[in-house]
Amino acid sequence: MEFPDFVKSFMPAKDELLEQYNTETALKTAVKEAQMMIRFASEHKRVLESQHIKAVGTIHRTLKTEVDPTPQEEVAFWVAYEKIATAIAPASVESILMTRGLCDDITGESATRSPAGRKVRWYKWITITTFVVLFMVQMFWFVGNQIVKDVETSEKSTISLENKIETTRMSFEQDIANAETGKFPSSVVIPSNVDKADQSQWVQESLMKSSHVAITPLQNRLDDEINMREAAYFNLKLWNQAWSTPILLEPLFWDQQAYDSLNPDSQLRIIYKGAQSALQILSELILPLLFALLGSAVFVLRNISQHIEANDLSSSRLARMSSRLILGMISGVAMSWLTMSWFIMPDAAVTGDAKDISQNLGLLKSLGPWLTAFVAGYSVEILFSLMDTIVQAFTKKSPPTAGQ
Repeated sequence: MEFPDFVKSFMPAKDELLEQYNTETALKTAVKEAQMMIRFASEHKRVLESQHIKAVGTIHRTLKTEVDPTPQEEVAFWVAYEKIATAIAPASVESILMTRGLCDDITGESATRSPAGRKVRWYKWITITTFVVLFMVQMFWFVGNQIVKDVETSEKSTISLENKIETTRMSFEQDIANAETGKFPSSVVIPSNVDKADQSQWVQESLMKSSHVAITPLQNRLDDEINMREAAYFNLKLWNQAWSTPILLEPLFWDQQAYDSLNPDSQLRIIYKGAQSALQILSELILPLLFALLGSAVFVLRNISQHIEANDLSSSRLARMSSRLILGMISGVAMSWLTMSWFIMPDAAVTGDAKDISQNLGLLKSLGPWLTAFVAGYSVEILFSLMDTIVQAFTKKSPPTAGQ
């Protein structure tokens, strides 16, 4: 069957289907590896038998003269190779090459750029980049969250002052209406020099002055709160534009003609709801994802450093590190969602003083899922071990009973 050319380009050549094994080349490589292990043992004060070192030296000199070694020399070498490898364990030829790059002619690597060194630098850049992005996103979230709190505080203060002004005005109006019928409030003291016929007029004028004195400071505070609210909404609009412009690549609805046709209260409500949605996405998805990635990257760096210190780093272990980052992000986001769903008290279920406390602890409630995401990203094995245990508990077959 003839395959098209583009298919043949992905197919291995015939000589690549099975690696050609060359006994002479394999023996020369093994001798170089044995010399590398001897050097490692000498540097780390590992005790080796002199006869094993002599066996390696003997076969090395034989190969240099381009003479085939005798069977006895090969046997002695392979016995020495096994003994030396056992003496330097848990280090191995692979871990030495990964961390040291001692033999340039074997690895083709410079001694200063070992595979492990390149991987460590790569993961360092991932960690630093993740931390910088996380710091910027978190600062952006803090600013938006504080502005939303300022808006909510201004709204509450404005409504409270408006209600207080209205209540005070209605109270004075009722007292003035009663004064017209001769019912004077007990708080008003009429001077003795006021004629009885003029008392009603005098009380009304006095109440109107008192009303002005009582309401003016409240009105001034209300004007200040309205100005603060307008400033907070303006800041909130700028914050919304900061995240919407780079994401949507165009102004959002509050800059369009339909938005301008709405009444001012509706426009402010749209700005507020847009900010709330953005904060929820940041706090429940993006920030947990970044915290989980940071936790995974920190674990990878620490794990690689530990294996380099123990001299047992292998290429297969390094290859698993990239998948560890992906698993860490998935487990971190999952655990943050579980934390928000199970362990953080929903606002709808909280009433009275506890609700005020819950709202005031908004920052702590947000930090909980983030820290959980970081821990889950760092210790992903705990989550997956727990899940494996649960799965095995439900799928494990019961042992057969007697007679079956």
